[in-house]
Amino acid sequence: MDLGRDFSIRPMDPSDRGFVVASWLRDLRDHSPYWRKVHPDDYQTLMPLAIDQMLDRGRVLLAVDAQAPDIIYSFLAYQQPHLLLYAYCKRAWRRMGLTRALVGVSGLSTPYVCPYITSQGEDALRQALVEWRFNPLASYSLLS
Repeated sequence: MDLGRDFSIRPMDPSDRGFVVASWLRDLRDHSPYWRKVHPDDYQTLMPLAIDQMLDRGRVLLAVDAQAPDIIYSFLAYQQPHLLLYAYCKRAWRRMGLTRALVGVSGLSTPYVCPYITSQGEDALRQALVEWRFNPLASYSLLS
């Protein structure tokens, strides 16, 4: 895979958490028809708390620049065996296989259960021809 630069995969460090939360929060709100319906005050108050709890209990892998590992291209938040919490890739690095590489390293197995998904994520899963289902209640056990 030629990205113009090499990438590597590593677990999220505490210093990466702000990027992961902010990207997830903005991307989900901007690209999901479901989450746009939540009142903005509620979303901005409650969703960061929910993401933090999921990050505390789940796992996160990052695709980063191989020479400068603090430059993040993409991340995958998940909990094995099936819970794909969120996948995000910066626009310039999309359609280059980064998310596919992250999923491969994660050990997730199908069918993926996706509680938070955007229109782009839905299209990517459909194109990848993998078995998955949308279930916004699936992350409940991570939040209690």
